[in-house]
Amino acid sequence: MAQTHKQVAPTHERFLNDALVVRQDLHDRKPRWMDKVVATGFGPKLVDGYATDEPAVHFFLKTKRPNKSVARMLRVPKSIEGLTTDVISSDSGVALTALSFPADAVSIGYGYPISSSDGERGTVTCSAVANTGEAVLVTAAHYVTEGRDVRDDSGINTYGRVRNKTELLSADDLYPGLGAGNRPCRVDFAVIDPAPGIVPRGGLPGGASFVVQPWQTTYTWMMDKANAGQYAPAATFGALHHNSPRTQPGWRQGVVTTLLPQVVVDGITYFCAIFDNGKSFRGDSGSLWIGHQDDGSYPAIGIHYGVMNTIQRHVLVSDISAALPHVGIQQLLGTSG
Repeated sequence: MAQTHKQVAPTHERFLNDALVVRQDLHDRKPRWMDKVVATGFGPKLVDGYATDEPAVHFFLKTKRPNKSVARMLRVPKSIEGLTTDVISSDSGVALTALSFPADAVSIGYGYPISSSDGERGTVTCSAVANTGEAVLVTAAHYVTEGRDVRDDSGINTYGRVRNKTELLSADDLYPGLGAGNRPCRVDFAVIDPAPGIVPRGGLPGGASFVVQPWQTTYTWMMDKANAGQYAPAATFGALHHNSPRTQPGWRQGVVTTLLPQVVVDGITYFCAIFDNGKSFRGDSGSLWIGHQDDGSYPAIGIHYGVMNTIQRHVLVSDISAALPHVGIQQLLGTSG
């Protein structure tokens, strides 16, 4: 379960408080230069592929063009209300740190391919212990139906039934005291009761609990890495689905670039955006992104939702830590039983 975490540094907290107010004003006013903005968020400023220790308000664009080719009134300002801005696009390169991940075999647990009753494919986030004490499975909510079965990748064998699911909660519910308002946040959390004979097991990190990392710790970790010119490294396990372009299952590496991205078209906020150095395919919904800490631990960051619209290789991730008190789960496990 959760452990004691260091708090966000006061300078980071002040930046976030100010940036949230500025961001909300922009989404409400919609100045003309916001027309091409896909999403906004917060994180270290990117320079030549590397993170810097300067916090910035992020603006995601499909294509980043030189300022001289963009009319002045349509340019993203270099700063807003004294806050530095940064433009991130589908062609923004990100420098990655070389990492190695355990090659644990995945069975019915973390990273396992499943399908909904309607034939939509997804991935098991992990196994877990419900508040009522039973061993359960977790996956993304948006592709399954409450009260309906989930099956193996072939759609033939039943693995369980969706007990409950939560897709959206207000920012005030997820992040009380942050001042994020009542805008909707993506939770995307579904709980599955295993069918008789199905025992959740397998996957990283063995039988141990996942360290559940709250947003304050993720943001501090992200900015601490930025002080060293790096991005916070993360990975997820890409399952092998039937008829998938992926030829074999395996780890995909990424980095956490942005905290609390808010999509402009629907106003929904996610926990973070991750630059995915692999490629997200149909069926990756539900896969668990984990961090790679310097001490060798692998904290659970969040649940893979999908690619950020037209911003290729940047994926949106929901907040698994803040969701737990709302979804009937007491502990996330790599294995159970």
